Amino acid sequence: MADARTRILVHAALVTVGVLAAAFSLLEVTGTVRLLTTLLAAALLPGAAVLSRLPALDLAAWAGLAVAISVAIETVLSLVLVWTRLWHPSALAALLGAASVALLVLDIRDQRRRPAPAPAGTAE
Repeated sequence: MADARTRILVHAALVTVGVLAAAFSLLEVTGTVRLLTTLLAAALLPGAAVLSRLPALDLAAWAGLAVAISVAIETVLSLVLVWTRLWHPSALAALLGAASVALLVLDIRDQRRRPAPAPAGTAE
């Protein structure tokens, strides 16, 4: 993402999606809204959390990497659940969502604390 403002807005939107997905799950909401919210959270949250620790990328590269990293993380963790015979996908989703939201909130805080860059053409 090109600038800090875009990064903050995208991360804030993802935090909102993660909180909504958790709320829908806890309240046992059914329907299309829960399905779409949960799919969006699963597809982007873990990867976005990892990418929040790296320098900014353009939006298209960020989205592709976020989805790929999310799928990779969820696949590995699901395999661990199967191999250990501890099949609790809801618990895995809750832990992964909470960790992802926490990392995104930390990145939002860090981005807001950074000083704004000087406008182009100004001397210091």
